Amino acid sequence: MNLFGLRLSVTTIAFQEQDTVVAACATSALWAAFQGTGVLFHHGIPSPVEITRAATAYSDEETRTFPSVGLSAAQMAQAIRSVSLEPYLVQAKDRHALTSAVFGYVAGHIPALLLGELWEVSGRERVGLHAVAVLGYSLGLPASLPLPTGTLLRSSRINKIYAHDDQVGPFARMDVDGDQLRTSWGNGQFVFRNSRLLVPLYNKVRIPFGTIQNAVLSLDVVIEMLRQHLNLFQNRLEWEINITLGNDIKKEALALPLTDDGKMDVVLTHFPRFVWRARALDGTTPVLDLLFDATDIAQGELFLRPIEYHCDLGECLRFVGGRPGFIQFCRDQVARNVLKWYANAP
Repeated sequence: MNLFGLRLSVTTIAFQEQDTVVAACATSALWAAFQGTGVLFHHGIPSPVEITRAATAYSDEETRTFPSVGLSAAQMAQAIRSVSLEPYLVQAKDRHALTSAVFGYVAGHIPALLLGELWEVSGRERVGLHAVAVLGYSLGLPASLPLPTGTLLRSSRINKIYAHDDQVGPFARMDVDGDQLRTSWGNGQFVFRNSRLLVPLYNKVRIPFGTIQNAVLSLDVVIEMLRQHLNLFQNRLEWEINITLGNDIKKEALALPLTDDGKMDVVLTHFPRFVWRARALDGTTPVLDLLFDATDIAQGELFLRPIEYHCDLGECLRFVGGRPGFIQFCRDQVARNVLKWYANAP
């Protein structure tokens, strides 16, 4: 952009308004998501026409492709496969399932497609099906909402989700209201119900978010027992779980509170391209990072290594890892692998 000879730039995202001939909301949402995945996963970015054609190429419906009347979830998944990515479906049955999955992928710069039903705010009238591309969120709540186990996930602080909505704009705000989303659409207020997330993933990202979250939930119980008995921290630790790049972990390590030897150890570690990171925080201070291979197979060890910012917690986990009773206490196999790693660590 140029103004009176001055070159100006604006950080934003591409926006596509709904075209009822070639691209209904699902196609527009896919197009917006592909703007991000094309850069991250290095695939071509198809036009709305190409997306609709790819989605309906194997359709059994006896109707013409254009004008488009919208895409089903299965057709959206086919469009994702057409750019050599794999669709991963998350049933966002409640607030925690929605916010944790959004944080897990979007914090790693992977856009997610939100599918659901639009209802008039009173809940009496169903407007229809809708799809948007989730691109951001706001951690606006002052404290995390504990899970039934007491575990605190920072993602539960999400009070707003920002999405590319072809009926509203590139930064449409959706307020998290209990287990549903409130959104403005046209001149009215509506709620988003029966939500699902469709995440376009590189085919080598084999380990889903839920696998890592289950491991964290199991480990958090052990860490909380240690905290209470040994007075390690004043409050229960809070967890951030998100996918990231191995190279980004090395970049961040240089700015984190580690010794020079600790930073060098992380920088020289061979990481896979995609890594799941579960970070435990005491307030805003990182205490422990647990790193998992996102490209491993489900039957693999998964756990790569920790990054420890609190020496006492690391020593306690080494002690616990060497006690078979504690390992058996963890029912999750990935969590057991973490404790076994600590049992064998120097």
